[in-house]
Amino acid sequence: MKKQVTDNVFARYETPTEFSVPEGIEVIGKKAFYKCKELKRIVLPSTLRTIEEKAFEGCSGLEEIEIPETVTQIGARAFYGCSQLRKIKIPNGVSKLERSIFENCKNLETVVLPDFITQIQDRAFMACEKLSNINIPNTLTTVGNMAFRLCMQLASFPFCENLESIGNEAFILCGELKHIRCSNTLKHLGKCAFCGCWNLQKIELAGTIDEIPAEAFSGCVDLIDVVIPNGVKRIATFAFEGCHKLTSLRFPDGLEEIDSGAFCECGIRKFHFPASLTSIKNDAFTCRDEDNTPDKTWYIDRDVVIKRQLEKIQICAPKGSHAIEYAKKIGISHQET
Repeated sequence: MKKQVTDNVFARYETPTEFSVPEGIEVIGKKAFYKCKELKRIVLPSTLRTIEEKAFEGCSGLEEIEIPETVTQIGARAFYGCSQLRKIKIPNGVSKLERSIFENCKNLETVVLPDFITQIQDRAFMACEKLSNINIPNTLTTVGNMAFRLCMQLASFPFCENLESIGNEAFILCGELKHIRCSNTLKHLGKCAFCGCWNLQKIELAGTIDEIPAEAFSGCVDLIDVVIPNGVKRIATFAFEGCHKLTSLRFPDGLEEIDSGAFCECGIRKFHFPASLTSIKNDAFTCRDEDNTPDKTWYIDRDVVIKRQLEKIQICAPKGSHAIEYAKKIGISHQET
């Protein structure tokens, strides 16, 4: 039978500021130190194998913890809300970071990941507002939903050569990110993955993704350079909304569909579309919400606003293509190629 610190044993207790878990202990149970707010430093034994879910959740005073190399499993929310923790090193035996493991660790700055990590699960580092230094091993395949949401000091993220999936809102509001370069292994890009990354300037997508999902780069106001891979067939709703500095974009030959608001308030003035394009939503280039009218202090007819928006753009496409017919129907300036 494994020796363990049992579930809830110190939960909400007024523990000492320092605590040493005895040698021989192999498991720290669920909520073992839950909301021990006075705890600042804890020493873990060399015999430890498992830290279960929520073990140190809400230890808002915890400043220092060294996880032994013997640990192979750390449960979900294990360090959730440890707001004074500044640095953490994950042992090499851990292959997956569970859901919300370091969520809301607002002062966490440096994370050292193991050499063979494969997954960073949902919300793992969400709201780690000061996180600025994290290594990403080449073994990583999955970044979960909201994994780095609100990591506002994260200026770089090395998108490794084996990354296959980036979840919904994975990097939303990571305001210091400037460059994204994905490898050929990428298979899935989630909705709103980089929404609100206001300093993002360059995106190099690759892999086998077949769409730019809804709001993927919405609000990336400094974006100036985007590479879209050839397999992309659809640009979804509000994908590039508000990308004011994006003035040109090469569309892949296989592109088939452009959805509503995809280029709402975008800086592109001349669109060069391929003959493969078969569907463009009527409001693909406009914003119909009255909140987007130029002056909110007095009413402007929406049709007038839309007309002004369409007057700014030109569509270039092969003669007889759907894009040219669309431009004629909507009243957009067009040029046959």
